[in-house]
Amino acid sequence: MKVWTDDKEAIEIEFPQEDIKRYLRRVGTKKTSDLGTALICKVLLYAIKDFKYGKLSTDQLAAIAGMLNHNLLANHASKDKSLETLTHDLGEMAFYIRHKSLNIFPALMKSMWQYYEENKHLIE
Repeated sequence: MKVWTDDKEAIEIEFPQEDIKRYLRRVGTKKTSDLGTALICKVLLYAIKDFKYGKLSTDQLAAIAGMLNHNLLANHASKDKSLETLTHDLGEMAFYIRHKSLNIFPALMKSMWQYYEENKHLIE
């Protein structure tokens, strides 16, 4: 994954392939194309939980959320607009951090933690 800086330089961020494979196993599938809205929600919740405990970096969480958002929009007609918005915004997090858009970051974190608290029962 590439993130562009203000100076038009690319920052390479490695996609956390092993983490996504682990999440897919946890929700009972092997392919991201098999993820419906409910499973996308669970994968995101597992990723946020790992982020909470320091097992994922902001870049890794952004990469996973971006992939989930792409999958959600490409393969499913989601009725969960909060999930769609959150995966999009988290997917852009690596960009926001590097483009000095720090005013967006607190609201994004607040939205993420609120979503997590409201839905964590789905993975417990």
